[in-house]
Amino acid sequence: MNNNMICEKCGSEMIYEKKDCDSTWTCPNCNWGIATSYFSPIYLDTTEYTIIISVIPDPSLEIIHFIAELLNCNFVEAKKTLKIGDIKVTRKAIDVITIEKKLKNIGLLYAIHPIFPYNLDGEKNDK
Repeated sequence: MNNNMICEKCGSEMIYEKKDCDSTWTCPNCNWGIATSYFSPIYLDTTEYTIIISVIPDPSLEIIHFIAELLNCNFVEAKKTLKIGDIKVTRKAIDVITIEKKLKNIGLLYAIHPIFPYNLDGEKNDK
């Protein structure tokens, strides 16, 4: 992306800002600007992805709390589920990103099927 956009009204260098699906260039001198929308493919992806989290025989409180929230169950049920079998949850791509970030943050091993084509920023991986 060109980082040197020049204002066509006054000739000042413009400031780029991206928020959610909106991108804007604004002149700090005269406030003239342009805006556009871009919807990342992750927002349009209707594929159901399954996240599989491995058995954890001795989970930490942070992991149990996360699993309870993910599965919408209580603490005791989450701890039991972690100890007895693989956890499988199915979500759309945009929700998988949030879950994957947390899984990486707390250090859990997981797999996503089918192959998840996005990085943690929600952009398509180059292959």
